[in-house]
Amino acid sequence: MGLKQVILGGSPTDAVQDTQVTYNYLAGGRAWSTTESLFWQCIPTGGTISKLFIRLTANVAAGGTLTFVLMLNGNPTALSVAIGAGASTGNDQTNSIAVVAGDVVDIRCTPTGTPGTPSASWTVLWESTIAGESI
Repeated sequence: MGLKQVILGGSPTDAVQDTQVTYNYLAGGRAWSTTESLFWQCIPTGGTISKLFIRLTANVAAGGTLTFVLMLNGNPTALSVAIGAGASTGNDQTNSIAVVAGDVVDIRCTPTGTPGTPSASWTVLWESTIAGESI
């Protein structure tokens, strides 16, 4: 494999929604929206995305869960993190997703129960398949 990079996303001031599925940029971040295509970011070269870490600004409320999923070309992937009641962090260090040039990625947040509306920040690890190429 080639170059490894940490990609940072999220915002400490943009709260997730507690009643509907919403989307955000994988790299960077802004207010969450129900329109996924607003957040598609195009991958310029082949590689893998792995090690999704999520940190919330507050614990998920009792009876709630927030599930974050890496989306690839509009479809959910196995790279996901569910944060349950009383927790504010979670990670997926097991799954990795292969991407090729031209793929689009974003992150989805799905609330269940009444999780509250904390803000979220996240990181993933990017590793290119071609030495020296980055995103």
